[in-house]
Amino acid sequence: MNRLFLILFCFALASCRSNQAVVRGEPIDTPIGKVYPAIETLEESNRRLELQRMGIEKRKAEFSAQNAKHRVSGHPTFESKSIQLPKSEYFGTDASKLRPVNLGLGMSIRLLLGEQIHVGDNDYTFRTASRYILTVAGQEKARGESLNAQCEEGVGSAQSQIFFNPATGEVLTQDETTGAGAQYRYIAFVPEQVGKERQITPQTKWRTVYVELPDYTVIGSEGPHAGTVYGILNGKVYMEMDGFHYAFPIEEFETTRLEFTVG
Repeated sequence: MNRLFLILFCFALASCRSNQAVVRGEPIDTPIGKVYPAIETLEESNRRLELQRMGIEKRKAEFSAQNAKHRVSGHPTFESKSIQLPKSEYFGTDASKLRPVNLGLGMSIRLLLGEQIHVGDNDYTFRTASRYILTVAGQEKARGESLNAQCEEGVGSAQSQIFFNPATGEVLTQDETTGAGAQYRYIAFVPEQVGKERQITPQTKWRTVYVELPDYTVIGSEGPHAGTVYGILNGKVYMEMDGFHYAFPIEEFETTRLEFTVG
């Protein structure tokens, strides 16, 4: 009887403790011996999660306030063609399947993957030899430096997407990396004159604009929280973030900093 009572008591005590703490993980071998991960009580876990939630809500509110002047009502209604470049089995671009992408209006664009290039003495700061090349009737009209680079044979280091506006001829590229130091790069290719009346010809002049769209980071994330891009129209990139729609003028968000870091 006493033994049964002891067993029931131990079971009740274990159940009580399980409600107070996260189960201890497996020991980790270190030079000073085995070390167990710290135990986090349920109260501490809930508090940590609440602080993360509050941090996310704060960043959302800050983003909304800072970019209120660029907010537009509703989903953009203009036509936008979106092309995802071929993905590899893992995260990245399948370099073996990269071909010129026919956009329309006699235009095509191609991504040529190159290597990452060290910048200065920092082992973690790079640029790339990768280039987007825009052609009209077979003639090169513009090019831009992609964030996507050859990281191993046949695989690129990022995923890339192309947005094309058939009414204006504008093109927007988006490169996305993941992991520590995850980041985005946007490049706008804009004809000299934009509008429905403008005809794209081999004589049309183009501008290449590197765009740094607004984003924000939250606790525990490896990179920025970026919105969903819908396309480009008359020099503005249309994007949805946290349920709101924005139109960001590329001139206002143009950047010349092409260096990036890999964590």
